[in-house]
Amino acid sequence: MVKSKRTGIGLAVIAAALSVAAPVHGAPARAGIEELTPKTFGKEVLNNEKPAVVMFYTDGCPYCRMMQPIFEDVCSDMRNEIYCAAYNTEQENDTLSQTYHIDGVPAFGFFYEGETDRARWIGGAVPESVLRQRIRSFARSHTAD
Repeated sequence: MVKSKRTGIGLAVIAAALSVAAPVHGAPARAGIEELTPKTFGKEVLNNEKPAVVMFYTDGCPYCRMMQPIFEDVCSDMRNEIYCAAYNTEQENDTLSQTYHIDGVPAFGFFYEGETDRARWIGGAVPESVLRQRIRSFARSHTAD
């Protein structure tokens, strides 16, 4: 087994974790994570009264498969505070990738009242604690006290 000098994690362990993670597409929506299309994005995300987080992904992305259950868990825990959805950037008629300058996946976009703040976005795979903290902070900044 080859080990990373910085983390000591074996590459075989990482590869095994990536290969067993369920794909985003077609996965059960445990946390009420809706699969978006270019037509439903505006209605479900931009016009939503709750703050919204969208996971942009592709079916063949191993990091997307790794992040999917983490995203589902965080969304499940925060379902009363935030709207969560997923958007496959490889679908036919995709215009959102260009609109939101998505050049890599997974990407987590944060939306509220039809607006997005790109500085809040998360690009790539991150630890659950980071994703949870960023989503919680975003939700709290857009809800009444």
